[in-house]
Amino acid sequence: MGAGKRAAAALATVGAAIGGVAYWSSLKRTSKELEVTHKLGISSLSFTGVTIRLDVMLRNPSSNSFKIKYPHIKMMLGEDTIGSSQLIDTSIKVPADGEVHIDKILIAIPLMEELSLIGSLLTPLQNGESVMIKVVCETDITLLGIFTFPYTKIDEIPLKNAPSGS
Repeated sequence: MGAGKRAAAALATVGAAIGGVAYWSSLKRTSKELEVTHKLGISSLSFTGVTIRLDVMLRNPSSNSFKIKYPHIKMMLGEDTIGSSQLIDTSIKVPADGEVHIDKILIAIPLMEELSLIGSLLTPLQNGESVMIKVVCETDITLLGIFTFPYTKIDEIPLKNAPSGS
């Protein structure tokens, strides 16, 4: 191979490396710009357990469209995990400069298996008080079908039982 071809190959390799680093930087920026909003409510409440409904809104203000795995949601009371969503093997497309709504993620919390939760979760909810729930949203972001990296968002959200008739 002549010197000119070697120089052109080296230049192409350096260009590809710079482009790859720039694209990877863009991916990281996209994950930082992704806005996740949760809406938490009680689907059902009884002495046997609580079913919590979670609606998630993903807003993508970046110019990159991407796919995410259906999010896995874990709910915590203090440092204790009290329930989690089902694992669903599907991908959701999040458009550039757009948003996606994932509604009605149900998380069952069986209180009879977790007797310690009766005093810290069930009683305040039945008395109309709110309880702070930590919501951990975990997913994977995939761009171009090639690059995948994990994404985790943690929020503390008040959970309150709506009064009857509302």
